[in-house]
Amino acid sequence: MNTEEKADKRLAVRVTQTVKDAFNEKARKSGKTESQALLALVLQFIGGEVEIESDINTRLQRLEEEIRELKQVRSGELIASGTRIAS
Repeated sequence: MNTEEKADKRLAVRVTQTVKDAFNEKARKSGKTESQALLALVLQFIGGEVEIESDINTRLQRLEEEIRELKQVRSGELIASGTRIAS
């Protein structure tokens, strides 16, 4: 991203007053303005640090896959250490 580019473009999102108030409070407690907090989120999203799950089943499947991978890694670590694995 070009850091020398002038930031004069806007993004808009419609939210309820409750959501806006909660966001403003969270930003304020973090020492950020609304714009700073939103820009940080946008940059994290662009950088792949923030994922947006469109469907709870998609998120569940992804988490289940991560658990399977972690179990495989852990199983390999136990085997390498000579620890017996109960069946």
